[in-house]
Amino acid sequence: MPRGFTVLGLALVASSIVCSQLPASDRVGADGLVTKIGLYRLYRGNLTFEIYRNKGKLNYRTGGTISVRHGLFKRERIEAFSGPAESFIDETRPWFAWIEKPSARAPHAIWLFNGDDRLVLESFDPEGSKDDYWGGIVTDTDSHPEIVATAPREVRDRLPAAFVEKCRRNSAVQPSRVNANPDARSPGTGGPRSAERK
Repeated sequence: MPRGFTVLGLALVASSIVCSQLPASDRVGADGLVTKIGLYRLYRGNLTFEIYRNKGKLNYRTGGTISVRHGLFKRERIEAFSGPAESFIDETRPWFAWIEKPSARAPHAIWLFNGDDRLVLESFDPEGSKDDYWGGIVTDTDSHPEIVATAPREVRDRLPAAFVEKCRRNSAVQPSRVNANPDARSPGTGGPRSAERK
């Protein structure tokens, strides 16, 4: 047998061993849209996003590995998850999640609409360290209805007109603060450093 086949065979065996240790995950399409329950490994495995059933509704959580210090020289990597305590997504309604820049190396943002009356933005700092990936900064339309105006077109185009209008009426944002470019977020709204943690 030629040497090249032996090396290739060892590489395939090694990759199958590594892959078998990871939980199975669903794939996010190139468009970044999620409309099914599942476990999604994003940003080259740096972030996990899961939609799951809980008490008759759907909920979500995000997670990743973080480094925990044990003493001066010892560190341990653990997997940590965060998400809402109460399920708020009605499976019978047209809910969706949109992953911002799914092909990027570092997490950017996850937008999630519950199909009824709430849009959630979980934003991440792509300049931060890997330890920052597991817990994004959460903003939603309950406290910041202006995020609808600054959401990417891929999100806004899927939102019901009545919901967008309700958020526009409830928004405390002055018209001059709403960005003229609908594809760019205004500074100070929905960004990773300016949003409040829930």
